[in-house]
Amino acid sequence: MPARAASESSPLLGKGGTKAEPETHGLATYDPHLLGTWQAFVTTRGTVFSDPVIWWTVLKLSGVALAAGVLLFLSVPQPQKLDTTKFHDAVNFIKVFIAFMLGLFLNACLARWYSILQALTDLFLAVKKVTWTLNSCGVDVEDRLRIQKLMVLSCYLLEGEVSKQWESDRSMLKHHWESTCALCVQQGVLTSAQRQMLEKEVQFHNRSLAVWSWVGTLMRKVKGPGISPPMVSRIFQDSAEAIDAMKKIKTFSTLQLPFMYTHMLACLVQVNNILLSIASGLSCAVSVSAIVHYSQLYWRTGGPGHMSQIYTSSQTLVVTLCCLVIEPMLYQAFLIIASTLADPFTHDKYGLPMLEYIHDLTTQLNEMNTFATHKPDMTLPRTFLGAEGQSGPRGDSAV
Repeated sequence: MPARAASESSPLLGKGGTKAEPETHGLATYDPHLLGTWQAFVTTRGTVFSDPVIWWTVLKLSGVALAAGVLLFLSVPQPQKLDTTKFHDAVNFIKVFIAFMLGLFLNACLARWYSILQALTDLFLAVKKVTWTLNSCGVDVEDRLRIQKLMVLSCYLLEGEVSKQWESDRSMLKHHWESTCALCVQQGVLTSAQRQMLEKEVQFHNRSLAVWSWVGTLMRKVKGPGISPPMVSRIFQDSAEAIDAMKKIKTFSTLQLPFMYTHMLACLVQVNNILLSIASGLSCAVSVSAIVHYSQLYWRTGGPGHMSQIYTSSQTLVVTLCCLVIEPMLYQAFLIIASTLADPFTHDKYGLPMLEYIHDLTTQLNEMNTFATHKPDMTLPRTFLGAEGQSGPRGDSAV
């Protein structure tokens, strides 16, 4: 059965209702002390090395290296006499540009990620500040809940917008909108009338900000014993901070670095990996040919010189195979890390757990509402600053 749309005056989480528990993957939080131990070698969940793109890249490059080595081994009469250092010199020339450009790109993406995370925390903090002010001023419970529901609704709509910001298929966007609305109805923050208004009047990527127009309309009508012009100004200021934080989140996540720079960097990484695989394949073919050649000479004539050549060729073969796997894997890993930091919302595995954050925000707002209804005991404990046998001041006289 479809979920019933909650009324605007119902409790924030619903009485006796079920809370939507987003999937807890724990990739955004970790114990940094584990990074200094050998446990980092056995940790795979949430690391970049668990991304199948890296291993598919290594597999494809291994195939290119194998093809280049077999072609050289079959086409050249004596491949052990071929000098492959020139091929590696060309690869080393490109590495200089990659190290510089990849470092700048990673640093810029890290700064963008930190700015997005800071704006996200500012958004949640502004929502909490509005809630605290409404509770402190004794605003009517029904008006307070309506405002809180709209603020939480804007957070859910923001998650839906940034997680599908690159999606252009209208059918996929509609399906995602349906899922977001179902979650909001389950949490009790969206009514059918509000959904119809958003779908009719507002574009998909602007609905999270449009909800704050409703918040502003309700702000003008709030009443309470503590409501005064300065407090109303404070509430509007906190609301403006929330809107500013939402705009920063969408701006930082949509306005990317220049495409010419990032495209050139990606092409350099891929070209370097291909050239490295070709050079490694040629070096492996030369090493295998040298091992076979000097092994035959050793069994025919003997002598320590031939055995030394076999050891040297074997060492070169092992080192070349290690470089073929490690170097492309590192370049591809850092490229994936930088691209994920530049867009921390759309990645299914490494993205920020927005739904978990919003769920925690909703829980904290509900706790703030609960504590606001229980007035604390204002009588201070007995002090011993006075004379012995005399109790100190109590209550307001102690202030």
